[in-house]
Amino acid sequence: ISDYEAIHPIKNWLDLKKRVGPYRRCFVFTHPSMPREPLVVLHTALCDIIP
Repeated sequence: ISDYEAIHPIKNWLDLKKRVGPYRRCFVFTHPSMPREPLVVLHTALCDIIP
């Protein structure tokens, strides 16, 4: 995940842990012709309200 983050670089293990902790999800969109290269990585926080 950290190798492909271009907008918000992951600095260390704690930074990554915050992004995939409780009530958070990480979705990866791939294509069969490029199985080891993610096309889209989406980090999502599950919340009761919209901030």
